[in-house]
Amino acid sequence: MCPKVTNSHKEDRSKQILMAAYFCFDNKGYQQTTMRDICKAANLSTGAVYSYFSSKQAIVRGLATFGETKNQEIFEQTAKDANPLDKLKSIIASYFDIINKTEATKGLRVDMNLQTAGLYDDEIYAVAQKAINSRIKSIRLLLQQAKNQGLVRDDLSPTQSAQVILSILSGAILQKLYNPKMNVRGYKKEVGRWLDQLKVQG
Repeated sequence: MCPKVTNSHKEDRSKQILMAAYFCFDNKGYQQTTMRDICKAANLSTGAVYSYFSSKQAIVRGLATFGETKNQEIFEQTAKDANPLDKLKSIIASYFDIINKTEATKGLRVDMNLQTAGLYDDEIYAVAQKAINSRIKSIRLLLQQAKNQGLVRDDLSPTQSAQVILSILSGAILQKLYNPKMNVRGYKKEVGRWLDQLKVQG
């Protein structure tokens, strides 16, 4: 009789494969990485890896789910008792602090690589689009709450402003990758000033 595989074991094994894929994508890029590379990095047989993920695209979906869970944790845990606008400012500041960490470069590079891969792969495109829309939605909801509470200008568009904010964050990531010496703290300060301009002037 075969031993029962626990959910905890399945989660650990799935994470093992995802982290191996992450390592491979960082070293070789998404397009050049093969499932065999991922199996080798995970130190697992081909059959073991395929029993969890049927393809590279399926692995990317797993990575996207993992990443969005982490993003949601940032949104939920940051400045819990603050008003919506201050909470948003704290969340954005947290993202800049992450971008500024040297060890974060690998993650930023992999994320950018997968977004580029999505331009040539419909399945990856759908994953990236879903992640982007999710982030815009989270930002938009905070801006809408701030607007409902009279904290920001009445003419502010929560949707368009959320898109601008995400573009600012994405642009900061791209610049950081190509300019490791980028003054992220100065960038964060200027974004904070822009957010202050959204406030109702009393």
